[in-house]
Amino acid sequence: MALPNPLASRWGRLMAFFFLYVTEGIPLGFTATAMVIQLQNAGVGPFDIGVFVASLYFPWAWKWVVGPFVDLIYSNRLGARRGWILGTQFSMVATLLVCMPFEVNAENLQFLTAVILVHNMFCATQDVAIDALACTVLHEDEQGLGNGLMFAGQKIGFAMGGACVLFLTEGIDIPWLPELLQKGLPFQMTYPYVIGCILAVTFLVAWPIREEPREHPPIDSEYLHSYRYRLLARRAYEFDPDERFPLFVSDVVTIAARSGSAFVRVLLPRDLKSKLSQVRLRLAEYVDTAGRSVFGNRVAFVALLLALLPPGAMALDLALQKQVAKEIGFTDGDVARIDLISSIVWSISCILGGVISDRLGHLKCLAVFFLLISIPTFWCAWRMDEAGMNVPKLVETADAEATESDGTAVSEAVTDAVDDPGADEVAASPTEEQQTKDKEPGIFDRADTPPMAGYFWWAVMAYMVCQGLMYGTRTAIFMRIANPDVAATQFTAYMSMMNLVTSYTAVWQGWTIERFGFAQTLYIDGFVGLFCIGLLPFLRTKPRGDQAMMDVDSHRGETEAGA
Repeated sequence: MALPNPLASRWGRLMAFFFLYVTEGIPLGFTATAMVIQLQNAGVGPFDIGVFVASLYFPWAWKWVVGPFVDLIYSNRLGARRGWILGTQFSMVATLLVCMPFEVNAENLQFLTAVILVHNMFCATQDVAIDALACTVLHEDEQGLGNGLMFAGQKIGFAMGGACVLFLTEGIDIPWLPELLQKGLPFQMTYPYVIGCILAVTFLVAWPIREEPREHPPIDSEYLHSYRYRLLARRAYEFDPDERFPLFVSDVVTIAARSGSAFVRVLLPRDLKSKLSQVRLRLAEYVDTAGRSVFGNRVAFVALLLALLPPGAMALDLALQKQVAKEIGFTDGDVARIDLISSIVWSISCILGGVISDRLGHLKCLAVFFLLISIPTFWCAWRMDEAGMNVPKLVETADAEATESDGTAVSEAVTDAVDDPGADEVAASPTEEQQTKDKEPGIFDRADTPPMAGYFWWAVMAYMVCQGLMYGTRTAIFMRIANPDVAATQFTAYMSMMNLVTSYTAVWQGWTIERFGFAQTLYIDGFVGLFCIGLLPFLRTKPRGDQAMMDVDSHRGETEAGA
C-alpha cells in the first residue's frame, strides 16, 4: 500500500521536515559524540581527535558550494529535491556500512576520518536539499513553526545518534531487557541502530514525497533574443524609488545589478545550435536569478546584512558558558546536566517561537525576542559584577602562583628522590587508594554552594528559552525571502553566514574575556546583540526572490519596445 504524500497537508509538511532534520542530527551526534568518546577510550591523542572532529564540520561550513548543483541538476521524475534527499540518505547509510567492520582506534583513525568526511559531505548536501524543499513548499504561515520543528528535530536526532548510542554501549540497567543490552553492546553493534533510524525516515517520509515538477520556459531563438534584450536594457538600471535604502546601499545595489548583467551577457550564447549553448543559456539564467535574488532588492540585501550580524546576545551559549561554569565551581557532571536540560528547553522554545511568530508576525516577534535575549545576559553580568568575578586578574595570579609552586614542587621532588631510592617504585605502583577516587559531589549537593551558581543556572535557562524563541523565527524570515528557484543557493548562503557569525563572535569574546573579564564581556555582548533590531523595519516589504527588479526591468523593456 502506497503511503500518502506528506506534502499534501499542513501537518504532513511540518512533520516531514521535522523527521528529515532528525536524519541530519543522527549522524552528527553519532560521529561527533559517540565516535569521539570511543577514540578517547582507545587512547587517541587530543590533536588526532581534533583533526577527526574538524573533518565532521568542514563540509557544513562549505555546503553553499553544492547549492548551485542542487538547484541546476535534478530530475522531475524523482523530484527536484526528493531525488537529492534520497540519494544522500542512501549514501550516508553506505558510508556507515563501510566503517562498520573497523574498530574505532588509533590504527584505523586515518581511514575512518576519510570515510566520515565523505559521510558528512552527503549529510550537508542533504541539508541543502531539505532547506530548498522547505523554501518551496512551506506556506508563509507555516514557516515559523516549520523552522522551529526542523531545528528541534535536529537536536533530538543529535541525542539519538550520540547519547542513545552511549547508553547502548554502557548498558541499560532495566531488569526486563535482554542481558546483552543490560551489559552493553560492542560499539560495532550500534551501527545497525543508527542505520535503521536513518532508513526508517527514508522509507516512511522521504520516499512518499511527491513534488510539483519544475517548469522552464522553452528554449528557442526568440526567447534567447528577448532575454538578451532585457539584459541590455538593464545597463541603464536605476534603483526603484520605492525600494530606496538610506546611505550608500542604493548605489551598491545599482552597481551590482549592472555588473551582474554584464557578467551574464558574457555567459549567454550567440545561438542555440548545440547542446552546450543551451546549457550556457540555462547557466546564465541561473546566475542572473541567483544574483538578483540576493542583491536585487532592498529586502534581500538587508537580509544579507542581518545574516552577518549576531542574532542577539550569544555569549551564554558559546565557550563563555563553560568557562564561567568551571570558574564558579561546577563539576563535569553539572556542566553535562546544563547541556542536557538547556537543549530540551531550547527545543521546546524553538517550536513555541515558531507558533507565536506565525500568528503575530515574524518581524514583530523577532524584535521582541532579540530584546529578551539580552535581559538574562545583562542580569548574569550584573550578578557576576556583584560577586567580583574579575577573572583575568585571578587567572594571572593563579598562573604566577602555579609557576612558583611548580618550581618548589619540582625541587622538593628531586630532593626526595635522592633521599628515597624507593620513590620510583611507589610512583610506578600506585596504591589502591590512589586508583580509586571518590566522585566529586555536584555544586548543588554541597553545603557551601555559592549563590552565583544558582544565578548562573537560571540565567542560562532563561537565555535558552529566549534564544529558542528567536531561532526558528529568524530562519523563517530567511526562508520567506529566499527565491524558490535558487533556494538551495540563497538560503544556504544565509545559513553559512550565520555560521560565520558564530565563528567571529567566539573570537572577539575570547579576546574581551582575557582583557576585561566575564561580566564586561556579557555587557558588551548584550549591547551588540541589539544592533540587528535596527535592520528589521527594512524587511517589511514582502520579497519573493528578485520580483521587484524584474518588474522594473519588464516595465522598462515594454516601454522601450513600444517606443
